[in-house]
Amino acid sequence: MNIPCLATHKRMKRAFLISMIALGIIQFFETINGQSIISIHESQNKEFRDVAPFATEQQWDSINQYHPQKRTKNVAQCKLKKVVFGWHPYWSGTYYNDYDFSMLTDIAYFSYEVDPNTGNYSTIHSWKTTTLFDLAKAAGTRVSLAVTLFSGHGTFFGNPLSCQTLIDSLISLVKLKDAQGVNIDFEAVPASQRNNLTNFMKNLGTRFHMAIPGSVVSIALPSVDWRNAFDVTNMLPYVDLFIIMGYDYYYGGSTHAGPVSPKNSGTLWSPYDVTRSVRNYLQIGVPAGKLCLGVPYYGYDWPTSDNSLNTTTTGTGTAVLYKNAVATALDQGRFWDRNASVPYYTYTLGTNCRQCWYDDETSLGFKYDMVNMYNIGGIGIWALGYDRTRPELWNLLKEKFSNCGNTICSGYFTDMGGPEGNYFSGDDYTFTLSQNSVSKISASFTDFNLTTSDTLFVFRGASVNSPVIGKFSGQENPGTITSDTNAITFRFVSQSQAKIGWQAFWTCGSVLTSVLLNLSGDTISENRPIGSLIGRFKGSDGSLKTYQLFGNDNDNMYFKISGDSLLSRSVFNYDKQKTLKIIVQGEDLMHHSVFGSFDIKIINSIANSMQSLDFGPSAIALFPNPAVNIVHVSLPSGIKASYIEVFDFKGGLVCKSDVKFDIFDGTFLSNGLYILKIHTNTTVYICKLLIIR
Repeated sequence: MNIPCLATHKRMKRAFLISMIALGIIQFFETINGQSIISIHESQNKEFRDVAPFATEQQWDSINQYHPQKRTKNVAQCKLKKVVFGWHPYWSGTYYNDYDFSMLTDIAYFSYEVDPNTGNYSTIHSWKTTTLFDLAKAAGTRVSLAVTLFSGHGTFFGNPLSCQTLIDSLISLVKLKDAQGVNIDFEAVPASQRNNLTNFMKNLGTRFHMAIPGSVVSIALPSVDWRNAFDVTNMLPYVDLFIIMGYDYYYGGSTHAGPVSPKNSGTLWSPYDVTRSVRNYLQIGVPAGKLCLGVPYYGYDWPTSDNSLNTTTTGTGTAVLYKNAVATALDQGRFWDRNASVPYYTYTLGTNCRQCWYDDETSLGFKYDMVNMYNIGGIGIWALGYDRTRPELWNLLKEKFSNCGNTICSGYFTDMGGPEGNYFSGDDYTFTLSQNSVSKISASFTDFNLTTSDTLFVFRGASVNSPVIGKFSGQENPGTITSDTNAITFRFVSQSQAKIGWQAFWTCGSVLTSVLLNLSGDTISENRPIGSLIGRFKGSDGSLKTYQLFGNDNDNMYFKISGDSLLSRSVFNYDKQKTLKIIVQGEDLMHHSVFGSFDIKIINSIANSMQSLDFGPSAIALFPNPAVNIVHVSLPSGIKASYIEVFDFKGGLVCKSDVKFDIFDGTFLSNGLYILKIHTNTTVYICKLLIIR
């Protein structure tokens, strides 16, 4: 079954829609800038309610073809340092059996659907019968009842009795299940109801906090308040959490395909993005500790005019769940947009072009970094279960927001404008990079361009009270900075018209010494035979024993390639005349760690003649093998891998994947032995790959 083909159908019979739901492919729309389309939460709710209005959790499990997996317990007893709030939609059935509740501070059952005429519920689905409460209580996770009102606002707010009835009903239902909170999701509220919405939240917050001491009252906020309906300033004393719905910047009805949840807009996209939404709510007075950023576990797939960026759409976009998006990207080829810091993929369906924009582990990680840098309260997830049983997003929460987050020892960061956009005037924020088990942390700046009145301060330790390493303004590139502690802290203050800002890589280690790095030649040619020796990295003690190479290109925020000291042309597949800053980190023959940077410039193409090739067993190599995730495919000169078929050891086809830059991404594979059939322009190679993590 070709999942993308199914995504093109716009109207489906009921039985067919149920089968689509089982595949996690849902169609929904939303409201933005006054256009008459439906909001995201409402549309999903409506689609499912129309299909199975009275389905139980077990019936939804059957529709979804879901069978509970064995849950992994949090043996390390990790503690969250931020709010992690997740919505569990009723149509996900009992997918909560596979949630890692230790990585959730709050979970909201979606939803109590308000009858605007009375304030009573038209349905609360399985609120009274769900076993979600038992799992949440065992993990210390707070449970809220989400309340939805997507139309009839004038009718509801115009009747004080309806407002009173709703509050009474919510208090009763929350007490009934010994829950801890209520989440208000009122969308498409007109400006005429601004004061009524504010007064309702005041009454709700006052009564809830009195009736249920310690309860949490939260509200979902639009990413951009187009209608000026949310008076958050006057809600502050009564609301505990404000959760920005940081998605649908590009939506099902968009005239152009683009990032659903752009971290930044860069020079390509509309001037609305997640970072600006967070800044806006902070600037109008929402305390950082009360503000959370909602992130999407879904994307949109549009029919498009062509495969170029910011291309026009030729029809309505279709929603794709996270699990299906990452699987299809693996099959079709994943690309990275540096402007928005999100992935996407393109493909053709018959003669039609399509684009899908979504969020994955990498793009969500950058948003989580922004949450930590601005030190806001935390995140919200729409919606739990959309990753199905994949583990990587749970691991990401642990890494970014818990006290167990010390497994990653390298990364990438920029100013708040992202790699392609300017930073903001009036910024003043502090962020710290730290790891528990190391003695040094280094950061290397590949780009640095501030005004002379804007300053980046660097501190040797975990706070701005630590000793100052340096302060940098203008175009004074800090180069590589090392803190001889397990933490390094940055504070950025901007007061003037913004410039492009900075990009930097960081790494940690116990013996980062200053060692001279050389590359034989500062230019390389395009189209050299794969495997050609470009140069060897050398430290003061000789050739490097191992290395990791960091850089950036048009498709990736940054790449990281591991290997020995032999570099192949495939690493440097860039536009002509483009100069790149490359970071190298590794260990020399004397086991000294090295960390440095240099420029490489691509020169004009050179001819590459074909020659007779030996297709014997020694003609192909996979490295590393065994591998953790990324595998490099080394083929004879002139041979290009087009796609790889991966089979498990019993002969079952696991996936088919395009090969980009002679690199195969095995992140999704479980531990074990696999058979790879590598299809090239001349033949097929068969080899074994062992995944060990």
